[in-house]
Amino acid sequence: MIRYAPASTSALRRPLVQDALLGTVLAVLSIVSMWTPSTLVDYDFREPDAFGVLLALLGSGAVLVRSRLPIVALGVALVALLPMVQLGYSQAIGGLPVLLTLYSVAVRRRFAVSLASALVTAAAIAVVLVTGPIPSTVADWIANAFILATGWSFGRTVRSRRARLATLDLRDRALASPRRPSGGRR
Repeated sequence: MIRYAPASTSALRRPLVQDALLGTVLAVLSIVSMWTPSTLVDYDFREPDAFGVLLALLGSGAVLVRSRLPIVALGVALVALLPMVQLGYSQAIGGLPVLLTLYSVAVRRRFAVSLASALVTAAAIAVVLVTGPIPSTVADWIANAFILATGWSFGRTVRSRRARLATLDLRDRALASPRRPSGGRR
């Protein structure tokens, strides 16, 4: 029988540590992007202020709990993104926390819940596209739909793969366990 060494227990392999690092990086990038608006969009973005920074930190902070509370994290990320867009703040990566938390819901929750979350997210993004300060184009609709569908699909694929690996692991353990002699008294 081949025995493998246990997986590394490095702190970086822990979901909470990964989420904290990712949330911190997103927070820094979100705040920096408020002071460096995209040149791809011809729009006079609102000047960064304390409320905009708070929204950026709230959205990025949602990533901190995505492993434990993915639906709550998605809700917080959406609640932070929607006013950020509506008020005209520059938020070049403001949608990343929404995408990451939607992915987490797809990985950690059953199909019906994750699909409902994806549809609510799509509806919220549609509201932003219709009522936002920057006029939307067909390309905006297609890009947003593609990005959301891709993030959700990746999450579902990871969930399916993990379930398959768990099933194979159980089967391998059952096959590797010592067998009891069959038969009884004669």
